[in-house]
Amino acid sequence: MCGRCGSRLIVQMTKSRSGELYPYFVCIGRRSGNTDCDLKAVLVHEV
Repeated sequence: MCGRCGSRLIVQMTKSRSGELYPYFVCIGRRSGNTDCDLKAVLVHEV
């Protein structure tokens, strides 16, 4: 759960220029635009 808006967090994979994949937690409320949440994406291994 997002601590700012209460929406679910999802895992989104992002690929670097070198081709490595990095998993991020992303607030679904911010991503979909349903809330005015300002939580930035957080690397999974930082949690």
